[in-house]
Amino acid sequence: MQSENNKIVCNAFTVDFEDWFQGVELPIESWGMYEERLEKSTNVLLNVFKENNVRATFFVLGYNAKRYPHLLRKIIEEGHRIGSHGDKHEYVYKMTPDEFRVDLQCSLDSIFNACKVKPESYRAPFFSITRRSFWALECLSEFGIRYDSSIVPVNYYRYGIPDCPPDIHAPLTGSCSSDGLKEFPISTIKLFGRRFPLSGGTYFRIMPYRMVRDGIRHLNAQGKPIVFYVHPWELDPEQPRIALPSRVRLPHYAKLNSTLPKLKKLLRDFKFAPMEEVIEHATN
Repeated sequence: MQSENNKIVCNAFTVDFEDWFQGVELPIESWGMYEERLEKSTNVLLNVFKENNVRATFFVLGYNAKRYPHLLRKIIEEGHRIGSHGDKHEYVYKMTPDEFRVDLQCSLDSIFNACKVKPESYRAPFFSITRRSFWALECLSEFGIRYDSSIVPVNYYRYGIPDCPPDIHAPLTGSCSSDGLKEFPISTIKLFGRRFPLSGGTYFRIMPYRMVRDGIRHLNAQGKPIVFYVHPWELDPEQPRIALPSRVRLPHYAKLNSTLPKLKKLLRDFKFAPMEEVIEHATN
């Protein structure tokens, strides 16, 4: 999409590298009970990227780095970037700072051991950097993380900082910024005086594609890139159905059949690159 200055805006494409059972609040001790489908769904996604000449940032769980080192190497070979998604997909605001440091270090070690990459980017599981866990941004800087995309500028029961700046910015933690860390919040659009997530996950699946497209065009016309996200399991409508609380079940399984056709349209309509590159281009 071209901006008012007739420049094509490049948006950030990101992938939360999770299997279907890892984001539905099941204890990690139970994960071994469920069918693993991550490799199959990731290969579907990689093929779509290749067909459309798109590169992305994959936020990888340390748990999955240990199980799929060959898949991480394939992701890198195809031109994508690797970031951290923590180790075991736990809420940041339910950890202490020391527990968070251990979780982050475990994820970084597992990723490096799998593919010899030291991530510079991070996304919290469940977007769980909120006011309760804002201290985590300083911890990220301690570990050499330069780019974060963990904050959603809305009010939601599981996440959100409603007054967070909606565009790429250097977050303030306490009295100073986090040593050059740059935040790329999940993209939102303002409707009826409120902000709504625009660019990924359940929102992408349930919203009419035209609404998503027009929202991205609106932001791009102002010269603002968006950050889009998807999970590989969202391209897997045949995944098992299990009993879950309705607040989890409904958004998880909603319109899974719609993801792939919508995604193909999205990649044709807009330009995308890894998040790290988009942030650097936007802030330099």
